[in-house]
Amino acid sequence: MKKIEKLFTGRKKLSKSKPISFMYNDLEKIAEFYFNEKKPGYMALWFGRACNLGCGYCATDSIYIKDLKKSKINKNDLKPKQVKNLIRQFADLGGKIININGRGEPLLDQNLFDYINLMNYYKINIIITTNGTLINKDVAKFFYDNKVAVNIKLHALDEKIHNKLVGADKLGINAFKETYNGLKNLIDAGYSEMIEENNRSVVTPISIQTLILKDGIQYIPDILNFDRENNFYPALDDLVIAGRANSKYWHNQIISKKENKNIAEQFKRIMGYKAEQAAMDQCPMSFGVFFDSTGRLLVDKTYFCCDGLCINSEYKFPEQSLSDIWKGLFQARQDKKTKFDERALKLVKEYNDGEHIPMCYGMAKTRIDHQS
Repeated sequence: MKKIEKLFTGRKKLSKSKPISFMYNDLEKIAEFYFNEKKPGYMALWFGRACNLGCGYCATDSIYIKDLKKSKINKNDLKPKQVKNLIRQFADLGGKIININGRGEPLLDQNLFDYINLMNYYKINIIITTNGTLINKDVAKFFYDNKVAVNIKLHALDEKIHNKLVGADKLGINAFKETYNGLKNLIDAGYSEMIEENNRSVVTPISIQTLILKDGIQYIPDILNFDRENNFYPALDDLVIAGRANSKYWHNQIISKKENKNIAEQFKRIMGYKAEQAAMDQCPMSFGVFFDSTGRLLVDKTYFCCDGLCINSEYKFPEQSLSDIWKGLFQARQDKKTKFDERALKLVKEYNDGEHIPMCYGMAKTRIDHQS
């Protein structure tokens, strides 16, 4: 089994006593804008369902596509002009951050670069979540020139394990190698220069999203060391039981509270600070809007946006303007009849005690819904 033995060189050597923060994901600023301006400072977008991998844990209904020219699957997806109009309306509301977090693999969307150019024109900060396999040198340079923060999915430094989790072994491709090359291309393009250190934290433009799985617990320390040595934001992620992951195998991959605590202890030992300082118990979606590729606003039953509990709402773009959608959504959130699940809130409190890897409300609700 091939394993990364030598990490990237040339990264800035910054303080190891400060938490690593993901660029643009400053929850305090996002929340301040939300409460003071009563407007969405954050917007998450799903693009099409096309994906070049077949991750068994996928919580969406993505479809494997080999030919990039045929990546437009759903005729109901927003047209490029409509996506651009949504971006403009978000900018008109004073929006600060757009997270392109994919329903499939965002880099398969042939209009992605045009969208990013438009976001950059409106001075909107950009985050993209990708499997990293399609980040060649030209893509890396484009991302760097547009100051895009990149969240890359990497679940183990062991080639065989990662390829199995993302379904690359069945496809006959080496996704691990391609993702690693994508990371290296980002570094070579200048991403080391985008790292900053302030009074609170080390701010990095690269995040490594790693699933916490029962069969993958032993690989977490390697990933955390990889993050620490390279100033990557350590995004340890809980498993969402939905989509392809809604099966007995993945149900059994949910870790116990004891195992969670063990990982939290390893996190503190390796990273040098508690996991709660990584703000993994909070989510910017709570302060903004979340649209799928068809323009449907996705919310949970309490009218907060959550990719773990999302359901179709009555709000649809472009049939309704973003301003009207926001007014309706904000009012629904203020409705006194809107109640959170007390069991989920209790679970969040139990995990967010400083001794465990924090859990957000969406993950807690998902966990409870699948206990039976």
